[in-house]
Amino acid sequence: MAGKSDRAFLRNNTAYFAFVVALTTVFIACLAVQCVGTSDAVALILLFVTMIISFLMNILLGKYGFYASFALNFIQFMIYLYEMTALSQDNAAYMLAGTFTIMVINFLLQFFIVRMRTNILGEKTSRAGERHSKITRQLEEDAVTRSRLIVSHDLAPSETPYEESVTPHMDPLTTLPGREMVRDRMDKLIASDIDKMRRAKIPDEKRSAFSLICLKVTPEVSLKNQNIELFIQSLAHHIRGAADPSDMVGRVAGTEFLILTRRLMPDKVLGDYVSALCKACASAFSSSTDTIPVRTFCGISNYPDDGTNGGALITLAEDRLKEVTPGSFNYSKTSSSESPFADMSRDDIAAAFERSISDGSLYMVYQPCFTYDKKLLGFEALIRWNRGGVPVSPADFLSLAERADYIRRIGGFSLEKSLEFLAQINEINPDLTLNINVSPVQLRDTEFSESLRNAVSNSGAEPSNIILDIPEESLTTCLAQLRTLTEDLEGSGIRLALNNFGGGYSSFNTIPLLPVSILKLDSDFISDIKDNPVTRILAASTISLMHDTDIKVCATAIDTPEAFTVLAGAGCDIFQGEFLKSPMTSDEAVRFINA
Repeated sequence: MAGKSDRAFLRNNTAYFAFVVALTTVFIACLAVQCVGTSDAVALILLFVTMIISFLMNILLGKYGFYASFALNFIQFMIYLYEMTALSQDNAAYMLAGTFTIMVINFLLQFFIVRMRTNILGEKTSRAGERHSKITRQLEEDAVTRSRLIVSHDLAPSETPYEESVTPHMDPLTTLPGREMVRDRMDKLIASDIDKMRRAKIPDEKRSAFSLICLKVTPEVSLKNQNIELFIQSLAHHIRGAADPSDMVGRVAGTEFLILTRRLMPDKVLGDYVSALCKACASAFSSSTDTIPVRTFCGISNYPDDGTNGGALITLAEDRLKEVTPGSFNYSKTSSSESPFADMSRDDIAAAFERSISDGSLYMVYQPCFTYDKKLLGFEALIRWNRGGVPVSPADFLSLAERADYIRRIGGFSLEKSLEFLAQINEINPDLTLNINVSPVQLRDTEFSESLRNAVSNSGAEPSNIILDIPEESLTTCLAQLRTLTEDLEGSGIRLALNNFGGGYSSFNTIPLLPVSILKLDSDFISDIKDNPVTRILAASTISLMHDTDIKVCATAIDTPEAFTVLAGAGCDIFQGEFLKSPMTSDEAVRFINA
């Protein structure tokens, strides 16, 4: 609702409207009693009551309360003016003066409230900035302490020192720049280039082109039984060693890396450079006796040919990922994507999502969560999209929404519907919980915590029954924002669950950095738990370790009775999957609870 952000009280819309109606009704009733004729003493008492109501509306209801109180006072003023001039009533003059005084005081009071609110918000913003900076510095110190690999980050001698531009977003595992850091660096290079171009007599002669190489390495054997941290660190070390000293090497997530080069190279030379990087990746896992085979994928974007925005260039390079044939590199500027959305613009994608929200083809389903003895604990909220009657994979359309800068809208839609569902099922069973998935983009939004609190307040949902599912990769991409979010939500009762654990980069040493209540095992991690004894041992060890730190463990995608039996025997706390119950609509969930 408009104007909600300026209210210090009554932030819940239902309570707000109820208070407005109640005060307005009492005000009009007092005015009506005055108009039908009363003694002077009663008239003064009623004037005092309307004054109190006017002040309450001004103070408690924000700027719209001020507008409403002014409108009521103005009507009161005109009635007294009519009584004084047309009816010549004796008490009309001082009633008119009293009303005018109230209006002036309300003006001054509103001016004071606005000034105070501005000062408070300014102080709050300043403190939030200082707190975020403090958290970031602390995380950098933690990253340096925890990392077992130190790599250099050389820039060209003519450039700004590294610490001035890239300190805020360092990857704690490899100490390489993260995605945001590489993007910020490109944006600064682009801004500098545009500035030089504006000052040049012939702009195009002054353009400073650069290339962005996206490199992804996939092992051809399962590494679930090995130390994935060492794999990534070794990979980072060899890529940094093979890269030119003047290039910036960063890590996105998992085994995906970015190499930013300002050296102008023909396609053949660029291809040789990429081949050398890929060869270095392969050599990282080869010895005289053993080899871990890997597949390398590469995509390239170029400034200014492919775009003038750092984020767009990263996205384009990721879209162009293609497998590199050993010993050669086929450079191509075309995307390998076969997506039906490939030819759609950002506005077209946003419009498609907006239509889907309106017509209900983008909707929520809820998957039940159970204990080992199959007692219902709650649900996980999942979003689905049927485009033209054809289901679209959530991974595909959420990635599409993120690239089209629409993920915040979808996240807000999901949050609103989920909280409405939670309030509904808690009327049936007040102990049922709801897991709500949160994307890294939402976590990086500085207003997310406040919008979450407002959504919870408006829905009437019980905060202690809300569990935010945080993706595991966010521990490396936005840990500082997560720290800030947990501080903002402290005392609210809202809990955190770490999602997708074991699906990619997994590090136990980052879990204590956040107040995580639940660890959710990724489906890939436990997919072969029935037949693989090593997976069973790792799962049991993970569950035991989490229990030692008072963290519950949830197994997702339980599709077979064997997997359920094994994990239940290992002490797993929470279960969800097709074997137990498929996701259902809100109406189906309500019927399931009542059954």
